[in-house]
Formats: sequence, structure tokens, C-alpha cells
Amino acid sequence: MVASKKFNEKGFTLVELMVVVIIIGILAAIALPNFYKQADKAKVGRAKAELAQIRSALVVYKSENNSLPADSDFNSFLSDNGFTSPLVDPWGKDYKYSTNGSTGASALFIVYSYGTNGVAGGNDDVIANVYGVFSGKDIINLSQSAYTITQ
Repeated sequence: MVASKKFNEKGFTLVELMVVVIIIGILAAIALPNFYKQADKAKVGRAKAELAQIRSALVVYKSENNSLPADSDFNSFLSDNGFTSPLVDPWGKDYKYSTNGSTGASALFIVYSYGTNGVAGGNDDVIANVYGVFSGKDIINLSQSAYTITQ
């Protein structure tokens, strides 16, 4: 006897499987950009938190010593205050530090990261100075600071 084919077997056809694969692909195409955007926001948040800690340590140092660490002493300042040195931002670059060289109340500093693009300027930099921690469009409001970011 020859076995007969059963056409009423349960299962999925190739067309049905392809439709499911296409739907999954469309959902992934929609979800991935949002995921990367959230990952970038998380990196900016981490940079702001690290810069806030560095800023606090610099403010304490300034109040205790009536001056700020020299630009060349930034990494040793970080080590002395419990930070890993050199401290890198979430994008793998070193944080930048600069002072105006003054002492007392006129001593100013800036600590910053170039942000996602790794280039000075633009609205992706993250900055900390005596006035606070800023990123994105907030940087435009730093007109009271005498600093500009240079490479």
C-alpha cells in the first residue's frame, strides 16, 4: 500500500513565516533608533554626574586652598580625590580641564567633555564650571563664563 498525503496537517506555510519575519524586521527598524537615542541620553547623564562630582571636588579644593589645581595637575588632583586617573568620559575620551590661573574669588575653572561627536563646539558637549553642569542647548546660557572651548 502507498501512504496517502494528508493535506490537512497543521503548521505554517512559507508565506506565513515570511510575513512574520517581515513584521519583526519592521518592528526592529522602528525600535533600534529609539534604543540608540536612549543610550546616548544615558551617556550624557553619566558624563553630567561625573562632571558634577569633579566640580564639587574642585569647589572644595578652591575653598580650602584659595586656588585651583594647575591645568597640568588635573590627573593628580583626580587621583588624590578618589577618581580614576585619567578619568575618561562615556565616549572614551579624557575629560578636559582649564583654569584662568587666578586665585581667590576670581579663580575660575571649566571641566568638559566633547560629547558624542568628540569635537569641540556644537550642542553635544557636556560642561562643568563654577556656575554648574551644562549640556546641549544649556551651553548657550554660559555667557557669564569667560571660557570658550578650544582644542
